[in-house]
Amino acid sequence: MATEKYRYKYGFGLNVEQEVVKDVGVFSRLGWNNDRTEPWCFNDVGYTGSGGISVKGERWRRPNDTFGAAFVISGISRIHQEFLEAGGTGILAGDGNLSYGMEKVVETYYDFQVCKSVRVAVDFQFIDDPAFNRDRGPVEVVGGRFHWEF
Repeated sequence: MATEKYRYKYGFGLNVEQEVVKDVGVFSRLGWNNDRTEPWCFNDVGYTGSGGISVKGERWRRPNDTFGAAFVISGISRIHQEFLEAGGTGILAGDGNLSYGMEKVVETYYDFQVCKSVRVAVDFQFIDDPAFNRDRGPVEVVGGRFHWEF
């Protein structure tokens, strides 16, 4: 079976981060892979671009807190679209009924320090055309993280 053979998947990523004024930074990331080899980890994205901003809490007297916001747009190649349209499935995408659209995500988060060894983060994502399908979504995702160091 063709899907059971080992193959190489290659790509690249570029990350740029810059502080624009004290405690305010921006970032941009670009990614691409050959998108002709079935993925076996991470996700089904063939190419992606994102940008965002992070602001340290010094401005509101919470120097160990961070607020961030980002926008991400991702897509897949035509051959990957045809694979999903034909009923193929990936790690996160594919149900045999693809109406292709680039996936778009807007995300915000707030990471705050509860005490010296505990941090909590809350996150909200709005996802349009999830899994590259205009017939799905939009989806809203709320997340949280608890980090304890000892």
